[in-house]
This record gives sequence, C-alpha cells and structure tokens, in this order.
Amino acid sequence: MNLASETWNGRITGLADSHILGMTKTPFASAQIEVGLYGSYAANYGSIVLPEGNVILREGQIKIDSNNRLEGLTGNIKVGNGLVLGTVCFQDFLYSDDTLIELDTRKNGNALTGRLNIAFSPETADTAGLAKVLTKGALDNFNLNLTANGRLSDRGLSWRADIDTLSGSAFGLEFGQQILSSLDGNSESIRLAFDLGSRNLDYGVAEPLSRLRVNGTLSLDDAKTADFGFIGTADLEQTRDVLAGVFGGSRDDFLAGFTPIGVGIMDLRLRGPMDTMGLDGVLQIRGGRLQPGGDFPYGIENLNLDLICEGRHIALKNLQGRMARGKLSGFGDIVWNNSGVESYQVQTQLDNFQYNYKPEGFQLDGSLNSLFHSTSDGKGEIKGALKATNMLYASEISLGKIIQENLIGSVPNLQNIEFDDPIDAINLNLDVELTQPWIFDTNLIKIKGMPSEKFKILGTLANPGLLGSIEFAPGGRITNILPAGDIIVEKGSIDFFDSTLMNPVINIQGQIDISPFRVNLNVQGSMDSLNIAPSSTPTLKQDEVISLLLNPAIAPVLGNYSYNNSLTSTATANGLTGAASGLLVNLALLPIQEQIRRTMGLDRVSVALRARTLGSLETDVLIGKSLNLMGKTIPVTGNYTRTSEVTTMGGQMEWRFGNLVIQFGASGSRPAGIAPSGEIRHSWSFW
Repeated sequence: MNLASETWNGRITGLADSHILGMTKTPFASAQIEVGLYGSYAANYGSIVLPEGNVILREGQIKIDSNNRLEGLTGNIKVGNGLVLGTVCFQDFLYSDDTLIELDTRKNGNALTGRLNIAFSPETADTAGLAKVLTKGALDNFNLNLTANGRLSDRGLSWRADIDTLSGSAFGLEFGQQILSSLDGNSESIRLAFDLGSRNLDYGVAEPLSRLRVNGTLSLDDAKTADFGFIGTADLEQTRDVLAGVFGGSRDDFLAGFTPIGVGIMDLRLRGPMDTMGLDGVLQIRGGRLQPGGDFPYGIENLNLDLICEGRHIALKNLQGRMARGKLSGFGDIVWNNSGVESYQVQTQLDNFQYNYKPEGFQLDGSLNSLFHSTSDGKGEIKGALKATNMLYASEISLGKIIQENLIGSVPNLQNIEFDDPIDAINLNLDVELTQPWIFDTNLIKIKGMPSEKFKILGTLANPGLLGSIEFAPGGRITNILPAGDIIVEKGSIDFFDSTLMNPVINIQGQIDISPFRVNLNVQGSMDSLNIAPSSTPTLKQDEVISLLLNPAIAPVLGNYSYNNSLTSTATANGLTGAASGLLVNLALLPIQEQIRRTMGLDRVSVALRARTLGSLETDVLIGKSLNLMGKTIPVTGNYTRTSEVTTMGGQMEWRFGNLVIQFGASGSRPAGIAPSGEIRHSWSFW
C-alpha cells in the first residue's frame, strides 16, 4: 500500500458476510471471496468513493429467514478505470447464454451512471423453486426480464426500468403483463405501473380472465408504506384463490367451500404501512354465481353485489340474487385483519324458495329471514325465522330396514355429508312457522300435522336436524303394515328431542274397522323401541285382537263365537295359523308388490295367501289410493277375496270434514249380489 499515491496491490481470500459492511438485518449474505487489490484504494466515482480491484464470489448464499435461503451464487465485480462492472449467476447455470444479473456503470462527471440487466428465467435459475423462496410460498413460479438505467449523484439515486417479461403462476393461476411495463424510483421509494392479466392453468383458456391496471408507490423506509391502485376486472374464482393463499388458508375452505363464479369490476386502493394496511374503494359483482361444493345442490344465481371497502371494513350493499328458486336480498359487513376475515354478519331475506335435498324426500317451500354471522369458535351460523308455506316428506321407507334396526337397537343418524365438508361448519338455528300442515306422504305413513310454537331446524347446513313437536290432524293413515288394512289416525304427535338423530318419539291413537269389530291401536315410543297396545269394540282378548289384525278373515268367526270361549280360542288359533302362512307369502311377494305399487302409483298393494282349516287356500288382495278432490284427501280402497267356495270384491271411500267422518262402500259376491255399506261418525276430542 502506497500512502503517498493512495494505491494498493495485494490479495485477500476467505469467508465474508454482510456484517462486514455493517448490514446486521436480514437478508444475511455470505460467500467465499477472492479479492485482487490494484489501483487506488479511494477512487472518486461521482458522488461516492470506491476501492479499485477485482472481487470473485463463490458458494454465495442469501438467508432471507430461518426457512428460506438462496444458495449456489457466484459473481465477479471489477472496479477500475472509471468503470464498475459486475455479474452474478447461479453455479448450476454458469455456462448459460444469459446472465442472471449484469451491471455496467461508469463515472460521468460528478455522478455514477449505468445499466442493470436482470434475466430471471428458466435459462438462468430454478425459477419455480426460487419464486417460492423469495415470496415465502406466495408464488409457484416467476419470470422477470428488465433493463434499468440509473444515476447516483449527490442528490441521491434515481432510476427507471423497462420490463420486457413479467409472468408467473400462483394458486393454479397464470399471470403476465399485457403490455410493456415500467418501474422507476429513487433512494426513498419505488413507483410502478403494470397492466396484468391472468388465466386458469387447469382449463388452458387463452384469453385472460382478469385484467388489472396496477399502479402505485412502495416506500423503502422501515415502515414500508404502500399505496397501490387496482382498476379493472377480476375473475372471482381467481380472486378467491389468491385471497386464500395470501391469508394462508385452503381455497376449498374459503367462503365455506362455495366457489364464486363471474367477474368483478374493481376500483380499489391498498394503502398504509404493511402491518396496518387498509383497502379503500368499490368491487361490483353483476350476474355472478356462488357455486356450492360437494353434493349440496343450492348456490346463489344471478348474484349482484357491491362491496364498499374502507380501511379494514367492507360493507356489503345491494345484495340480490336467486337461491333455491327464491329471491334473495340482503346487506352486511365484514371486518378483516392480517390473518384473514375477523368477523362478518349478513342480514338476508329469501322469499318463495323451494328446498328439496336432505333428508331425501324432504321438501320445504317458504320464506327465510336470517342473519348469517361468524361465531366465537371460528364457525358460522344462520339464525332467523322460517315461514314455511309447504312442508312435505315424500319418500319410500323400507319396512324391513326399520324392523332390522329395531331388532339390533340401531338408531338412524341424520348425518348425510361427511363432517369435514366446509358447509358442515355453518350451524343452523331457525324458528319455524308453518302456515299449512306438514304432510307426510310415504308408502307407510300418510299424515298431516302442525308443528308446535317452538319448532326449530338445527344442526348444520350439511346435516340439518329437527327439534320440537308436531301434532297430527285426524284422518291420517298408516298403511302397508297390517294385513287388516290401514290404521286411521284419530290423534297423535311426533316429538323430535335430538336434532342429531332421526329417532323421534311417536304417540298415535288410531283405529281399524274390521266388521263387526273396531280395533283401537295406541302406538307409543321412539322409532327404535315402538310399543303397540291394541284393544277392540266389542271387547276381545289381546291375542284375539292380534290374530284379527294379522288375519281379518276370522272376523265373522270371532263375531259368531264371541260368547263361546272354546270356539273363540279355536278361531284365534286358526287365525294365527293362517296369518303365519299369509305373512310368509306376503314377505316373499313384497318386492313384486312394491314394484306394482310404484308402477301403478298406488299407496297400498297387499297380497296374502292363507291356509284354511280344511286345507283350502284363501287369497286376499287389497289396494289403496288417496285422491285429492276439491282440496280434500279422499282415501279409496279396494279388496278382492277368494276362497274355494266364494269370490268377493268390494271398495270403500271416506270423506272427512273436521271431526265428521262419512264412509261409503259396497261389496258383492256370487250369487249374493252387491250390498252397499256406510257409516257417518262424529268424534269429540279434547286432546
């Protein structure tokens, strides 16, 4: 080192890091260096003083944080003769035709001016891997090719960069600039202006789904204050995916599994320090859709919505759409933070909807006034009042399955969708007001009922359940169970005590007319433990009543010998014997009977073959159908009975006007002819 001429000549090798330069904050850089010292050790390069020489970097690495770092960097920097030249590349791309970073500057009077080229492409770097490292997983890939020209003087640094290539991918989306973009800045901030477009990689759509003009400023001070404007159109599904990625969530769980479809028109501004950044402006959605995930059938169609953003508060205004064939309207607000959505509440009105989903066969029409809001446990809740104009349960119930579950003590669960489904995180808390009776129209039960004042729909959107009591209207029928015919419901109720189980408690009082007897049945208990208590008028023993229900053909015998215990016992035994054979045949023919019933649109088809005392066979065929005439449900039954001696055919119709019951029928056989029959009955009930 010559102090008189301020020159040096020498060589330095070893490991160096950014701490040598006084850079103690992240990112932290280190490398093996080989320094050649020649020329002035304090040369004037415009507004700065630099030592002249040559620096070779090997095995360089930049530690961004504890989990992300760049490795395998090499470089060469030369300072001398008024020039500052440098190159940086990755060791694995050392012999590529392109260079990752290339610097070419020179002394120009009292300033240092020059050019910086950056070529971040698959020819110079592992772009996919480095994009994830540099953006901490926000980007899946990134490509950048720019040329920057700058000037460093006493007034500071000023520069401008023209961007030739800007593209990348994130969350399954590909984005890129639509026209050539530029950057400029100084020692204090960076100003940018991009025209970006994006498309979905899964569908390979050529035209960009989103087009945005991004412009603004990012400060380089410790606060890193930003002020960015976003003007243009944004694909809603892409926006959902980006927001889910930014806030570290899954796009399948974001928006409770619903997928937004359509385009939003935005004029937004993101501003403030990074930690407390706010969003101002408007996002308008016109004609969009909110498509449900899984097999849930109801989304929102023709969605119109204005999102008014102010800081970290978003107001939802002018919400309109169609859901489940109903008209949807509403308003609400959302509060967000750096982790995502902090809280939300949306007041909605859904008029004239038609729900037909779960449980299978359940139909619900009406209007819903509800509040959809966040809860303290991180879930959502739909709370409000449901005014139903129609509730119908019309389904095919397997009697065999019910018997099997009763024998093994199994209780059917209302769970229809797996509990990891996002919409299962939306709880239901709805008060039900029913303006018309709830109709049970199944192959086994045909009943109308009105719910109690505190009837509720609970559970979740994926697995709804019921809580409350329903009182049955007189005149309903329990059919396709007993060979003796339909049970006419005089009064009763069904109580849902647990909204998670389809195991209600039933209390039914009904009757069956088997001339000359009237059998009264009291059915009580839960679905998995039903108790049936029969009685009759005139009075019969319980085993006689059961025999009569299973084999109504013994009714004349029981009637004629009701005062002769021995003959009655014989008739009962014969009845049970015939019933046993009849039930076996009925079970064997059950699939065929069900097929005939469905094909012909009937409510009941029952065929029984019974062995008589003298070895002959008796054939019973019973069919039934409920007709709707002038707003009244009129049950119509027909029967056919054949023995070796006589063939009998008949039918019956029933009208109910409140507690007034009118029955009319006719039956006939050869050679006796046709005989009409009927009954007019009025009952009083204080139950």
